[in-house]
Amino acid sequence: MARRPRTGVGARRHPGRRWHPAGALRCRGGGQRLQPLPRRARHLAQHDQRSAAALGHHPRAAGRPARRTAHRRGRGGPGPAHRVPPDLHRAGGDAGRRGGRPADQAGRPATGDAGCRQPRAGRQRSAGRAARRRRFRRRAARLPGRTPRPAGGNRAAHRRGPAMVRGPPHRHPTLDLSFPAPGPGDATAGGDMALGRAPAPTRGVRVGPVVVRRRCQLGPQVLWDLAGDRAWTAAGRVAEAEVTCSARGAAAAEALSVLVPLAAPAERRRLLRARRDAYNGRALTSVTEDAWDVGSVAAYERARSELDQRWAELRTALEDLDRSTRTALHERLDDPDFAASVELSVPGLLAEIHRRERRHRPGSARDRRLLLTVFRLLQRTATKPSPFARLTEAALLIPGSGHQPPHRHVRVDRRALDWVEHWVRGRGLRSVAPDQLWVTTNPTATIDEPAEGRVSWLVTGGPADTIRTAACPDRLAGLLRRLRPPRRLCDLSPDGTVPDQLAALLRCGLLEAGLRPAGHGRHVLDGVLAALPTTTNDGAGELGAALRLLRDIEVDPPPAPGALTAPVRAGLDRLATACGISTTGTDRLLVTEDLVRVVDEPAPALGEEILADLGRVQLIAPLLGPELPFQLAGMLCFRDRFGTDPVPLLTAYRWFLESGRAAMDTMVAESSHPLLRRTLGLRAELTHRLQTLAVRSAGADEIRLDGAELDRIADALPAELPEWSCAAWPVQLAGDRVVLNGLGCGYGRYAARIAAGLDDAPIGLLRDWAGAADAAEPDALAVDVTARFGATANERPRLLSYSLAFPGHALECDPEVRIDPGDCTVRVDPQHGRLLVHSRTLSGRSLLPVPQNATLTALAPPFFRWLRRLGPATGSTLAFWDQVDGGVGAPGIRHYPRLVLGRLVLARRTWKVPPAALPAGADDAARTVAWHRWCAETGVPRRSFVRAVTLPDPWDVVRGRASDEWVGQARSRSGGAVRKPVYADLSQPRCWPEGSTEVLTFTEPLPDPAALGPGTRTAEYVIETSLPPGGGAGYE
Repeated sequence: MARRPRTGVGARRHPGRRWHPAGALRCRGGGQRLQPLPRRARHLAQHDQRSAAALGHHPRAAGRPARRTAHRRGRGGPGPAHRVPPDLHRAGGDAGRRGGRPADQAGRPATGDAGCRQPRAGRQRSAGRAARRRRFRRRAARLPGRTPRPAGGNRAAHRRGPAMVRGPPHRHPTLDLSFPAPGPGDATAGGDMALGRAPAPTRGVRVGPVVVRRRCQLGPQVLWDLAGDRAWTAAGRVAEAEVTCSARGAAAAEALSVLVPLAAPAERRRLLRARRDAYNGRALTSVTEDAWDVGSVAAYERARSELDQRWAELRTALEDLDRSTRTALHERLDDPDFAASVELSVPGLLAEIHRRERRHRPGSARDRRLLLTVFRLLQRTATKPSPFARLTEAALLIPGSGHQPPHRHVRVDRRALDWVEHWVRGRGLRSVAPDQLWVTTNPTATIDEPAEGRVSWLVTGGPADTIRTAACPDRLAGLLRRLRPPRRLCDLSPDGTVPDQLAALLRCGLLEAGLRPAGHGRHVLDGVLAALPTTTNDGAGELGAALRLLRDIEVDPPPAPGALTAPVRAGLDRLATACGISTTGTDRLLVTEDLVRVVDEPAPALGEEILADLGRVQLIAPLLGPELPFQLAGMLCFRDRFGTDPVPLLTAYRWFLESGRAAMDTMVAESSHPLLRRTLGLRAELTHRLQTLAVRSAGADEIRLDGAELDRIADALPAELPEWSCAAWPVQLAGDRVVLNGLGCGYGRYAARIAAGLDDAPIGLLRDWAGAADAAEPDALAVDVTARFGATANERPRLLSYSLAFPGHALECDPEVRIDPGDCTVRVDPQHGRLLVHSRTLSGRSLLPVPQNATLTALAPPFFRWLRRLGPATGSTLAFWDQVDGGVGAPGIRHYPRLVLGRLVLARRTWKVPPAALPAGADDAARTVAWHRWCAETGVPRRSFVRAVTLPDPWDVVRGRASDEWVGQARSRSGGAVRKPVYADLSQPRCWPEGSTEVLTFTEPLPDPAALGPGTRTAEYVIETSLPPGGGAGYE
């Protein structure tokens, strides 16, 4: 009978095939290091290997016969389900234990993968061994994720376990250590056990009809031109030559040591100096002619000569790389499209580069900084498919729409509209025609609040929000109700003048006045110009001339690079002066240009398995939202103050400003409430589970997360957590896998920004989807919050059926869909414990504020942030490994494998690198060798994405467990450099991280932009999914 390969000290060595001492891991290649599993996992893996071997699925089933469980239990012979056909017992062949052994003349069966040997007659296991095995089975049955064995039948089939799957074709294996129970989808492939899954139900997940595709303007050729392949290869040769030189230097030093006792004193000193030089890898300058005859000394000198030659090749390659990089940058700047993108991104950069070229100072520090900026923009054009300064082409994928060329959507800084409104409410109030001036009530005006006969309203726009209150007689109350829908001034004042009482109400903010231009499109400035007076009183003539200049630039932008920003700057400065606005010290972009279109292409096919996994992640997404602790604490503090009775929305916000915010911060800092403790426990459980997987998979490139784990966490989520019913997924495709880049709020938010620049945009299709998407509450209604805030990106069509008007921006909201916060109440739902908004105009429907603008929550006014927390979370980066690494205090480099759920990649391979662990060198050549050696030792890919700062969990910041040093900078308008990763090819010296004081995050490029084929470009798709309340319970 064939024996198992022995393990431990006396194990036999088989070249090319190694076994872990515990028998739990196997890897091809004798030189690889294997990491042991924890004790319980090791026992379970041994158990699964033995069981799988009985079924012929063991990795070495082809090398030894399978032993039958039925015989071990004393039933004599294999079970009926695995009985070997008689012809296999008689057949010969090469199916032996190592190479095969045919059946002998006595009829003993052959061994191999197809058959099994009949046990020897009378061979029984000892009673002690049988007892130990029974005890082990009982313990294994009680482990998490294990199902009890069937009472009878083939028990060996039940014990199959997915202890290992075949790894990718690179260095490390792929492990699945989640130990799920085997199901009907289990399958094997290639001789290794692979965990297959039965088709999962989609849990009611629906996919939106429109997919957004964002694609880089340039392909991988740009990255090839900037890469230092030759320098990187030369650095590898230098590293190899250094190893060879060090080894031969040690041998030479040993040989010289033999000559030292026999030499004269003077000669002895020279030999000792030469021995030190050889041992330290230096040139031998004090060796006599006799010493050169020693073979090891001559070999060392040859190695030294080769090392010097390799260093010379490396320095030459770096010099050529610097010249070729400069040439490539200047050639790209001659491209009108790229030059226009550079000018839009950094106004004035092109002019500064050309001016310095005329001064013939190409090697100065200032010149290097300018070219470095161009270098990073050029890399971004080929690697980052984000909408920014023409660097990306955005498209709506709609089958049957027909192909169209990209549209240039040019928009000047939308602060210009705010400046005009400021002028209209001031000096221009009596200059605008009465039929063009509209008056409406402040949307937050609440009658009989805080007491009967009083009115309160919110004034925003200053350093802090202010709630004002005043007496409210019946005439004023009637006027406020009558002006809820906007009215023309000519309807209120027959002579077209502004009465003093009306002017007083406008000055205090209880009423709002202004123009009503188009909300989006290519004719917004036309609508403003049509409403302005044609006279020159109060600066109207200068204001109109500046607006016409800006309007002409939007309608017919100049094609030449650099010809766009200069006239826009002049027009904006002229407009600001006419409106009485100071623009000193602004950091805003003057003009934006997007390339948008509709494309007749199908969306990437997802399939039921990916939809089911997206639904699983969507269910636990509220647990990862940065606003979660503040949402829960706000609900708890509100319930402690008001109970479950409805409260006017302005009263609730007044409480928040006066005492609620401080109470919330205190509650989050303490986190002693049972609900907060339970939520923190679930977050900690998820983090611990991922950390356990990462520890168990030390050395693996990839680990697989069991969907049942996420389902269990989703089932345990408290009912008070706001669900994420409609989500937008920015994804990329890597082969047959879908890679998640984050998670955002849906309801057509991403598509609306693109549709703002299309005359033929499918607004109706997008509105149908936004209206039909699920909401977190039964009979709830997702509503927008209309406010431009002077941001160009916030100019977009309305997709949701209703919108909350914002104080100071009430005239931007369509009157037909307008909901005033002053008519709303806030209460805690007694059934689910969530903080809900209700409107008197929509009786019985709760409102979920879902602002579709692109303003960062931290940069918005306080009232906007407070409204935002009454709805679903804004988004999440799904930084699973950041959560795990946040509690790790290890000073060295930490590696986290790729996290996979089915065909869904939740997290790329990640390395956390402290600044002290980065390589260093005296010059670029030495640093290139150091980076090459560092990548080989750590496993960090040469081409990676690097993030400078890891933002802490807001929950940890409030609790004092993490610093908020970088939080404010990351939330600023220029915080993208802190929040977002940057592509880095470490063979290029311009990509090396410089001056970092925080832990750097290196992630693998998946997909790799430089690995794409010619004619292809990096693309990202935004797919929206809708999930019914309760996670689709009942959908099968």
